[in-house]
Amino acid sequence: MKSASTILSGSDRQDNTENMSEAPINIGVIGPAGFSGSYLCLELISRGHRVVGISRHPEKIGNHSRYQPRPADVNHLDINSLAKVFEGLDVLVNAYGPHSAGHEALQYSGCS
Repeated sequence: MKSASTILSGSDRQDNTENMSEAPINIGVIGPAGFSGSYLCLELISRGHRVVGISRHPEKIGNHSRYQPRPADVNHLDINSLAKVFEGLDVLVNAYGPHSAGHEALQYSGCS
């Protein structure tokens, strides 16, 4: 398994841009350096899209001509600041999963 710091720059994944029937879109990914976010970014880039990684340290997954890191701590921004971070995106995907508290972070209310 590759480390997050080499997932983009060291990719052996084939670029499928020649098979695209539509223009690439700007896709924001919250949590690009996490487990699912890093693989999502890789897949989107391999399909020819432009990806904007949004997190505290989005540069962790490497460099690519179609990847733009956009540092932001989404836990501590107000709605207006978040709106500015999301400007220019066609699609926004949330791959952020706070898991520092483990299974106890998942709490459901109103369930019998």
